[in-house]
Amino acid sequence: MRRSGSDPDANTWNYLLGCLLKNGRLAEACRLVEAMERLKRSEIPNSLTYEILTYHACKAGKMDSAMQTLDQMFSENLTPRITIHSAFIKGYFYAGRIEDACKYVSAMSTRDRHSVNRNYSLLAKLLRKSGRTTDAGRVLYELMEKGLRPDHSAYVKVTKDLHKIGRGDLASELKMRFQSSRAYIR
Repeated sequence: MRRSGSDPDANTWNYLLGCLLKNGRLAEACRLVEAMERLKRSEIPNSLTYEILTYHACKAGKMDSAMQTLDQMFSENLTPRITIHSAFIKGYFYAGRIEDACKYVSAMSTRDRHSVNRNYSLLAKLLRKSGRTTDAGRVLYELMEKGLRPDHSAYVKVTKDLHKIGRGDLASELKMRFQSSRAYIR
């Protein structure tokens, strides 16, 4: 590209980075990131660059490395995309670190306000699917205590499952909070 007189843009760099990581070429990917950082162009690296790095670190179970990448992203004043949060929540969850997933969701509720509803809803869905329905209900309750509404499908599925396991009390409390939050939206 450079020989033809054009510089690669952020999308080109990110595509190459994603391909290298997908094919297990970590050393080359690290060198590419270093080259991107040396460019000193404001759009490189961008939020997608950090997302690619975070996603692959989470997928490999390297949650501490992923957290360092996220911290660096915040220090660059970049806003994470929702898929970064999904990678963290699923990474912690599937590694059996459910408490860390819960702590992450809670921490991000103050650090990145754009994705609070989705983060809590995703965590509730994962908890429900793993048979931890009461915990899923508590997660939705915590979200609604903050004055926010969960994803409707997560709310419906969790409340139905709560009734099935004999936790109608928690289901009723969720329903009451959900209905009162609807009044604020109108």
